[in-house]
Amino acid sequence: MTWLLWTVHILALVVFAALAVGLFSRTAAILAFPLAVSYVHRVTPGAYFGLDKVNCMLAMYLLLGRAGRATRSTGSASFATATATTRPIARRPTWPSG
Repeated sequence: MTWLLWTVHILALVVFAALAVGLFSRTAAILAFPLAVSYVHRVTPGAYFGLDKVNCMLAMYLLLGRAGRATRSTGSASFATATATTRPIARRPTWPSG
């Protein structure tokens, strides 16, 4: 069972790194929350400090918020934002007001 623990640990590190860089932000945020909570529950008997609570709170904020929805105009340093292609905004036709 040690191999399963290491597999989940490596997967969690990859997900957290992808979220930190901004690669697949929405998917990484969805995966990061249960992984962060499982880390907290894994080490609860001896090392449950305030930072663990803050990490889970921030992971939930990214899960429920708009992770990865920044635009180029905000100057975001996200990898996904920097490599995204921009499409022109479709405009509604304007009708005469008279």
